[in-house]
Amino acid sequence: MTKPNKPGDLAFVNLPAHPTDEELEKIGKEVGRTPEELQRVVDLCESVGAMFDDRDVHPSEALTALISMMALTIAQAPKESRPQLIQGVFTTLWNAAGLPHA
Repeated sequence: MTKPNKPGDLAFVNLPAHPTDEELEKIGKEVGRTPEELQRVVDLCESVGAMFDDRDVHPSEALTALISMMALTIAQAPKESRPQLIQGVFTTLWNAAGLPHA
C-alpha cells in the first residue's frame, strides 16, 4: 500500500491546492522534500478529490475514507514511530483549521 519510510517522513505539511513551482520549492526546503515529491502528493490529492467527485461522495464519507487510510498507514509503521505520526497528523490538521495555539 505505501512505500517504506525514509528520513524526514515525519514532516507533514498542508499543501495548497494548486501550488506554484516557487511554493513547492519553498515548502520543500522547509520540510526536507523535493518539489517533485511534493508535486506527487498534490497530484494524489487531485486524483482522490476527482474520485470523490465522480462517485458523488458526501464530505463525511470522504473524511471517513481518508481517516481509515491514515489509520491503515499508521498501523503499518513501526510501533515506536506511531505516536509521532499521530501527533504530526493532529498538528497539521489543527494548523490547517486555523485553531489557536495554547
